[in-house]
This record gives sequence, C-alpha cells and structure tokens, in this order.
Amino acid sequence: LFVEPANELVFINHSCKPSAGLDDEFWLRALRDIPAGGEITFDYAINERVMLWHMRCRCREENCREIISSVQTVPSFAMEKYGHLVPNFFREVHTAYQKKIRL
Repeated sequence: LFVEPANELVFINHSCKPSAGLDDEFWLRALRDIPAGGEITFDYAINERVMLWHMRCRCREENCREIISSVQTVPSFAMEKYGHLVPNFFREVHTAYQKKIRL
C-alpha cells in the first residue's frame, strides 16, 4: 500500500507497538503478520521531525510512551525494532539528535 504522507496516513491510527512502518518511498509495510480484520497502525513519530509537535497517546500498549512527539524522541530500542521501516531521512534525524544529547 502506497500512501502520500499528508493524505491516507491520517486514516491510520498511531500505536506505540505498530503493526506497520514506512519505507523510504513512504510505502506502508507490515512489521509483523496482521490477521484478517486486524488494525493497521504505525508510530506517528517516525514521520515527524518538528520538535514542537506532540499528541497524547491512547494506544494502551504495555510500553506506551503517553506523549508522542517527533522522531527524535523515539526510544532507540523502538527504532531498532522498526528496522528498515523508518524512512532514511527520519532515521538520520533521530541518530543525529541521539548523538547530540549524549555530548
């Protein structure tokens, strides 16, 4: 499924334990098997770099971050779990920010 960032993605719910991610061309790809009728979700933060943006999360997952912000705030363990399903640009923003806060 290909989605334009400002279009169809608005109809897909956020989850801190998403079932899908975005490749470099913004194609939505499954991170795991999604059963028939199962909800397709993705982590909104992997598609956002503006640090001022945030929203309250209501996903109720075990490791819910409660406040979702930009890609810079995604925990490193989550980025690793998402693997290649974070667009390279956003992965680079995350990596640069993580290096900066460790200084």
